Amino acid sequence: MKPYLEADSILKSYNDKAILSDVYLRCEPGELIALWGRNGSGKSTLLEIIFGTQKAERSFVRINDDVVSGKAYRTGLIAFLPQYHFLPTHMKVKTLVQHIGETYIPQSFREAYGPVASEKFKNLSGGTLRLLEILYVTTRPAPFLLLDEPFAGLSPAMTETAGSYLQDLTAEKGLIIADHNHHALRSIATRHLLLDNGYLCPLDSPEQLKGCYLP
Repeated sequence: MKPYLEADSILKSYNDKAILSDVYLRCEPGELIALWGRNGSGKSTLLEIIFGTQKAERSFVRINDDVVSGKAYRTGLIAFLPQYHFLPTHMKVKTLVQHIGETYIPQSFREAYGPVASEKFKNLSGGTLRLLEILYVTTRPAPFLLLDEPFAGLSPAMTETAGSYLQDLTAEKGLIIADHNHHALRSIATRHLLLDNGYLCPLDSPEQLKGCYLP
């Protein structure tokens, strides 16, 4: 059976307002799912609930037919990129590169961090730091990746590098990505879902977003 990640019957409310209403989501290796929605629609909340760092009133997560009884991140089968920077500010770039392993890093990424290999993370530009965070999370052995705003702070050239890299990862992994860089995400997604008024709706194409979400 093909591996899969499944989140079912997710219910989450804030101040008696339903943010997520009976949400269902399934992802398999080979897919790059674009998760669309306005600010505050619950995209980050949904990813955090699936990963296991936020509680819901109700949620069921299954991985390969096994119901996850605790926090999904403890299975080692899901990796998560949060919106915020999380790498230790005192660590040097070359230390992280050694931890990941040069052979796992594409040449395009090496060109980005090479000139600052001896710098600490606190001295990096936001874009370079984000690329390194993407590398760290995506090189985990987990077959499923949840990425929240991976393109935030990236220059156009970095965005192209990251987009091509994430697209290539679908050869072995399943990805769910929420991002406001409409062009970058639309160009690499294999499937589109819109989170609106608490409900997750499938879209045949990103063109359906026009008028209700995209300008």
